[in-house]
Amino acid sequence: MTLIKSLWSSVQADPTLMRRLNGWLTIFWIVMIPVSIMLGLLASVTYVSALSLWALVSGHWSAWQAARVEVAQAVESQKLEEHPLEDRVVEQLIRQTDVRHAQSNADGQRAVTPTPCGDTDLRRCVDDLATRIADLQNRLESTRTT
Repeated sequence: MTLIKSLWSSVQADPTLMRRLNGWLTIFWIVMIPVSIMLGLLASVTYVSALSLWALVSGHWSAWQAARVEVAQAVESQKLEEHPLEDRVVEQLIRQTDVRHAQSNADGQRAVTPTPCGDTDLRRCVDDLATRIADLQNRLESTRTT
């Protein structure tokens, strides 16, 4: 019994599997319409009752699944309204960085020094970018004076 419950919960948790299962069940019942007519099963009260029960169960199941999705979306929307992504990004940036003035270099310009974050490639990129910006500023100033 626990195997069936765990299998059922894993099936319900996987939306791709549920979509495929419902798609194949839909195709099966579409194919069963002409088969039922040709075999004369529609004259059987038992068969029509079973179809009606299946339609009732599958309809309610679909509505229940849709309601679960809507509730999950509403909860996620509420979380985003209470604590927007932008605020979380800013808070994380504040926690992970330390912005401060660097010592002046030989040209009297200030350079940005990266905080110790353990990522040397990032440090090199930031240093390279700061050097290029300083070079561009020097070129602009020299073209203005000439």
